[in-house]
Amino acid sequence: MATPVNITSYFNRGPLTTTFAPPTSCLQTLSTVAYEVNGIPQTTTYYGHWFNGPGETCYPTGTMPTSLLLSPTYWGTYWYSPGLYCPRGWATAGQLSGSWNGLDITSSTSGAICCPTSMSYYASGHQCSGVLAAKETVTLAASGIIVTSTLSTPVTVYADGLPLIWEASDRPQSTSASQTSTSSSSLGPTSTSPPASSMDHSGSSGLAEGAKIGIGVGVPLGAIAIGAGVFLYFLQRHRKRRMNRAQPVSQVYVRQSKPAELSSSGARSELDSSARSELGSPSTADTRSLQPDEAVPSGQDAVEPVAPMPNGGLQAWLSVLAGFCVFVNSWGLLASYGAFQEYYLTVLLTSQSPSSISWVGSVQATLIVMVGVVTGPLVDSGYLRVLITVGMILVVFGIMMTSLATQYYQILLAQGFCVGIGGGIAYIPAMVVISSNFTTKRPIAIGCAAIGSSVGSVVFPIMFRQLQPRIGFPWTVRSIGFINLSLAILAVLILCRKPGKKTRARSMIEWRAFTDLPFMLFSTSLTCVMLAYYIPLFYVPSYARTQLHTTRSLSFYMVAIINGASAFGRVVPYFLSAYIPPIAILCLGVAGSALAMFTWIAATNLPGFIVWACYWGFLSGVLVTAPTAIIGHPALCPDPNYLGTRMGMMWGISSFGSLVGTPIAGALVDLSVADFLKAQVFAGCLMVGGVMLQLWPVLVVMKHDRRIDK
Repeated sequence: MATPVNITSYFNRGPLTTTFAPPTSCLQTLSTVAYEVNGIPQTTTYYGHWFNGPGETCYPTGTMPTSLLLSPTYWGTYWYSPGLYCPRGWATAGQLSGSWNGLDITSSTSGAICCPTSMSYYASGHQCSGVLAAKETVTLAASGIIVTSTLSTPVTVYADGLPLIWEASDRPQSTSASQTSTSSSSLGPTSTSPPASSMDHSGSSGLAEGAKIGIGVGVPLGAIAIGAGVFLYFLQRHRKRRMNRAQPVSQVYVRQSKPAELSSSGARSELDSSARSELGSPSTADTRSLQPDEAVPSGQDAVEPVAPMPNGGLQAWLSVLAGFCVFVNSWGLLASYGAFQEYYLTVLLTSQSPSSISWVGSVQATLIVMVGVVTGPLVDSGYLRVLITVGMILVVFGIMMTSLATQYYQILLAQGFCVGIGGGIAYIPAMVVISSNFTTKRPIAIGCAAIGSSVGSVVFPIMFRQLQPRIGFPWTVRSIGFINLSLAILAVLILCRKPGKKTRARSMIEWRAFTDLPFMLFSTSLTCVMLAYYIPLFYVPSYARTQLHTTRSLSFYMVAIINGASAFGRVVPYFLSAYIPPIAILCLGVAGSALAMFTWIAATNLPGFIVWACYWGFLSGVLVTAPTAIIGHPALCPDPNYLGTRMGMMWGISSFGSLVGTPIAGALVDLSVADFLKAQVFAGCLMVGGVMLQLWPVLVVMKHDRRIDK
């Protein structure tokens, strides 16, 4: 039974010690009220206001009867005590101090104001307000009529802030890392998570049993696919060994003094007969089959003849088109995660910390490059079609399962693991095909394919922003999945040419590479770069919303601006590759990225931030494209037969940075006070480290090129 209250003064509605979850319609539908001021018609827009019939369901009642909320007298004249948690979709917007509405906020008493996440606290009237930009589409409710409208001018939205007051003795004794009490810090309620004991998901929202089984079966499918690939690899290796033991050696290629130069230079004429005799080439009369005991002496390796590499042609450019499709479905989805993360933080997964949600994107980024350690050698062994097909199936399946997910672990399994594994299985093979079909045109070819990442990362966030309010999260993600499906089919159909004949079975790791100093320094430098690379991509929307106070719509579009600018960075610099080595272009790009991370600190207004986003976007395109084009250089990969293996090793080493970079940044970012400084400095220092590690590989590559030119 509620205690009678005096409606002429402020009163305590009662405790708010568990998370209140307002209906989804409160976040998606606004209320409008029409009135007159001095005979002039006026309208005001509210979040979940009591004027709208169901509006009382958008606010917690405490111990107060819901029926009393219908009285205007009760609006804005209350507080909750003890109040420990903001509702879902709300966040701390300000602190109560001094004498607030007749209450003494002392050292033993604390108070805070909660506002909807997209709003700010201005300490008078409705206490919370936010601005919707012109041309933004919103759903409005007035007098029981709900309409969808596009705003012609900016509109201010008001909300009744929720004052929470607590004593020191009200604080929870212990909370989990992701369930922080509102009173656990002097900054007030910074989390919407309730104590673990207050969470009850039984019989509530969640996936149907069949959908849960689908995710549970689908995600392990990626691991099974990798396991099957490993099994096929070792089976192939075993068969090769048996054939070598059972059959005589019919031909032996004797190692020559300069095999690389003789086999790879198409401009050189064939050796004349006298030169052949000097090199010890067998004559026709000496040609015969060797018996096993006459094979190559122990300790000497047989050298396979290296055919000249193509540098274009129909099949080569078709492989670029297929690579474009693969880039859209792998890196394009990954670079769009900033839009997903903002939605998860503010709507779907409000109980999770930014660091926790960042793990979804980090796992996806890591698997895209780490799986290459396995797929690279399999490509060298001729399993191109299988890898492309399995990878694209997993990407589409993971996106479709994401559309059904409502909880954190489901998002992590579907979008993080399944999409990441699928993208990783398909990405390295597609890049190996392109690299093996081009020589001097390789940087431009890879850049053209990599534009797919920019296209996907521009289109997908815009699709998400435009479709999600209209058709909801599930069908928005499914729409993206249908695009992924069509591109996957196209990639599988046109990628009909293998990068070369099947080579002999080999180890998944080329152990000699670990003693190759230029290769190891180059791979380690990419680890530093990847540690910092995803920090802006994942946190730019949150920075724009909390630091620059932009609308949620514009914060989504900031991701598209960065990714659109990256399209130019993936191609334009490599038109200079005839004059500047690609590895030098990469080193300059990393140096420019270090400058970008530090200048991000100074981007404190919207115009300057948009300019910064274009600058960083251009450089980000250089960082993601250049390594794949560079690794085929003879100074970093002396044997082209091991191109897939070395490419997989390079990305596998750098994947550690992709995994931990954004979660570390999430721990350094404080969204409650819009503090990004530590994360910005962290990213800048990592880029500086990447530049320093790349200096020696740059010198080695340039020295090699000068020696060849002489």
